[in-house]
Amino acid sequence: QHQRFHPYQQQAAPPQQPNPRPPPPTNPSASQPPPRQPQQQQQQPQRQTQSPPRNPQTRATDPTSPLNQKYAKAMSNQKLNTDDSANTDEAIAMIKRNILIHWALVPPQYNMLRPIDQLLTNIQTVFPPFGNVAHHEYFNKWKVVKREDLVLSSAMGGASDETKLKKAHRRLRVFLHPDRLPREFDAKQTFVCKMLWDVSNDAWEEFLKQKDDLDWVQS
Repeated sequence: QHQRFHPYQQQAAPPQQPNPRPPPPTNPSASQPPPRQPQQQQQQPQRQTQSPPRNPQTRATDPTSPLNQKYAKAMSNQKLNTDDSANTDEAIAMIKRNILIHWALVPPQYNMLRPIDQLLTNIQTVFPPFGNVAHHEYFNKWKVVKREDLVLSSAMGGASDETKLKKAHRRLRVFLHPDRLPREFDAKQTFVCKMLWDVSNDAWEEFLKQKDDLDWVQS
């Protein structure tokens, strides 16, 4: 007997064969993630391109700084004026040389400006009658600045206090201001005051520049 095909009769599905597994990789390390060492090697050149931290050089101990070169040149120009003379120009040149040697510059090379704290505490040593300049009672009014008047405290290592330095420097500027000087000052006395004014101002500006450099590094 022949079997009839019914349209709604479901035919048995052919048996499904299991999916074959992929063959194992010939190289076991190919399926593993790449090592991290190459990434570290790629990052190293980036670190090398970064700029190193700034290390400011103290201008007070750098003879090549513009300020120290200025005073070194002034000192070298004065080496020819060694003969004391009645001539006013030569006498003033000798006064300038003596102030540079005994007060303004660091021995023995005399090519670097002293720090502002040293200049303030020793400025009375170059007041007239120093350098064969006539004495005047006005210079007796200066109150000597002591080292302990400029430091924070002995516990802080004797570091100079900016506020105290600023106050002492301002007092010196007032004392040497042209409007405060006696009218009877001669040319030598006036020149001494002007030179002390200029040198102390240069040292103060150098102190502020050095402080800005240190603040940049510490920030």
